[in-house]
Amino acid sequence: MRVPGTIIITAVLLVFYIVQLAVDDFTEDMVVRGIYVVEEPWRLLSSGVVHSTETLPSSHLLSNLLMLWYIGLLLERIVGTVRFIAIFAVGVVAGSVATVLLTSPVDGALGASGGIFALCTALLMVLRKGANAAFRSLAIVVVIMFLQGVLMPGVSWEGHLGGAIAGIVLGGAARFQPYVLERAGMAFHSPEALDPAVTRNRIATAGTRRIAEIAIYGIFLTATVWACLNYAAGVKWTTASMAEWSPVVQTQ
Repeated sequence: MRVPGTIIITAVLLVFYIVQLAVDDFTEDMVVRGIYVVEEPWRLLSSGVVHSTETLPSSHLLSNLLMLWYIGLLLERIVGTVRFIAIFAVGVVAGSVATVLLTSPVDGALGASGGIFALCTALLMVLRKGANAAFRSLAIVVVIMFLQGVLMPGVSWEGHLGGAIAGIVLGGAARFQPYVLERAGMAFHSPEALDPAVTRNRIATAGTRRIAEIAIYGIFLTATVWACLNYAAGVKWTTASMAEWSPVVQTQ
């Protein structure tokens, strides 16, 4: 199971999370805000490597890492490591741009979800012919994730939307590479499946993906029920109150 890009992104997110916990005001220096973008355009990317530190460990970071591995186990093997990392990075930037354009210039956003959504929709584009079960399963996850972002306060659906659009474009472009479609087919229908070693590896990978899928559904169901109960009880909250920042900082 060779997924160096997935490992690299995971390591980067974990390192930055540790720095967030150790250095005061570091997170605020990385968050993207419309009022800062012109003079500090690097925030469009830096905001994607920091996460909410309200809970320890961060549920925000853990959910993004879970999705990263759920997608990375398959997508990176299909498109290659360099393209995989590029899709993630472009998705982060696209999510930040969408957030800046669609929200107040003083509001901020942070999190890797723009990149995660880009990976999800890129994989959907690659799988849209063949592998129907995998396509349907991933499509359901993406829809649930997006609806959660729309319905839950404090979550940047704008960042999710921007990342998703970037993934559609880049995933569609990747389909023009013959080896991408060939690898996509091999991921499910390769003659190498007769090799016991390959079979064991695929069983392990499928098991990991199934566990991740169950965990993802559980997280989103729990979050949705929790949000509905708070709404019914008249509780109003934002990520700003969670992170003790003002104006609003949304997670993505």
